[in-house]
Amino acid sequence: MRSSSVTAGSVARCQGVSNKISIFIAMTLSALLLGSVSPAVAAEGPVRVIRGHGLEACPRNSLCLYEDVDYNGSGNGRIWVVTGSVHSLSEYGGNDETSSMYMHTPENWRADAHENRSGMGSGDWVWMYGGKKLPNLRSVNIHQSARDTHYGPFNDVITSVSWAGGEA
Repeated sequence: MRSSSVTAGSVARCQGVSNKISIFIAMTLSALLLGSVSPAVAAEGPVRVIRGHGLEACPRNSLCLYEDVDYNGSGNGRIWVVTGSVHSLSEYGGNDETSSMYMHTPENWRADAHENRSGMGSGDWVWMYGGKKLPNLRSVNIHQSARDTHYGPFNDVITSVSWAGGEA
């Protein structure tokens, strides 16, 4: 008699485990399916935020804005991956946060990173062209107009990007 009640209890436990496994599989599949939709939607916008470090973390055909110098060093800091014009990086948590930049595009592509106080295109800016690397924005060539440039700090002041782009 005791062995049949143990068997019945074992069956009930197995069914409980089976239900938990089924729920786990369903949740995992849902996460995978939602995960495959979300990046596609995010990729349609001009900015997506990833975590990582180094030049290899920057996807092709994009301007990467790193939150720390030396492309986030060896830490997994935020990287704003920009693929189009952005009026305000604050929408992406990136206002006044950039300390290094990399333009991972063909040479004929261009983007301008702006210190923006009153609207896109105003304030000082840094020209970024295909392949350009700026590991430390504490000392860079800054443009005030097409003819007026000076050397100085541009760390943690970028608020917008004008994307001139190009074709792959």
